[in-house]
Amino acid sequence: MKLRGAIIQSGQLNMLPDERLVARHDGVWNLSADQGNLGVFYITNVRVVWYAKGAENFNVSIPFIQMPTVSSRMHTGGQRVLIIETVDRG
Repeated sequence: MKLRGAIIQSGQLNMLPDERLVARHDGVWNLSADQGNLGVFYITNVRVVWYAKGAENFNVSIPFIQMPTVSSRMHTGGQRVLIIETVDRG
């Protein structure tokens, strides 16, 4: 897992060798500690990536191998949220 890395350049995802883009979603919120940041969410064949629209260096890249569970639930505001549990495989 990489936090605040050089994974986005000029609004484009820096792809890894043999990585393929599966989906790109604009307008995805990163919610933590009841705060939110609006950004872009990528799904590839290797990982998921999110970055803040206003600050490309505010980002996270999570390889699938570090996700033991992915689930969803309703947030207090009535929106469905994606929950990604991570583990250290380093």
